[in-house]
Amino acid sequence: MKGKYQGVQKRLLDINPRAVYTPYDCHSINLVLCDMANSCPKAISFFGVIQSLSQTRWKSRIESVKALKFQAPQIRYALLQLAQTSEDPKIKSEADCLAIYEIESFEFFLGMTIWNDILFAVNSVSKNLQSKDMHIDIAIDQLKGLISYFKEYRENENVHNETTRSAEESFRIDYFLYIVDKAISSIENRFEQFQIY
Repeated sequence: MKGKYQGVQKRLLDINPRAVYTPYDCHSINLVLCDMANSCPKAISFFGVIQSLSQTRWKSRIESVKALKFQAPQIRYALLQLAQTSEDPKIKSEADCLAIYEIESFEFFLGMTIWNDILFAVNSVSKNLQSKDMHIDIAIDQLKGLISYFKEYRENENVHNETTRSAEESFRIDYFLYIVDKAISSIENRFEQFQIY
């Protein structure tokens, strides 16, 4: 447990006040993803659908989202077939709802695209951080690069100059910008200790 006032960091500092505590980078990256996925109701809903289609850990969610993104029509078709042929009313209902109200929705489609981009970027950095010959200065550069990626990704989305919010603009503000801002702040907060040393 990280913490200056309790947990492992506190105990280490009690024993040796000059000890330097460094959290495990990859676990911190996973916590960043958790922060992002739990940051807004639309993200929570998106991953609720992903989990109902397949149980995955963070490491394999990039593959799940990628598969959904590139095979959404086939998955939708399979769910509709299941809804028509299943004898179990619960399975019929769940498959029908997933196919029609989730996979066909605008928000789910954009969520697939956004999360595919986000998970690909985070997964690339995470793999590099897990390298056995990774140096702290390179890790810091990788994390700064990830923050820069999110800032650029955030700014390069289409901005509408309408006074009333369209569905797309509402989605952009309430979902896309929300999770990207959460990514930036979470990475900066979780890895600020590296900047000190």
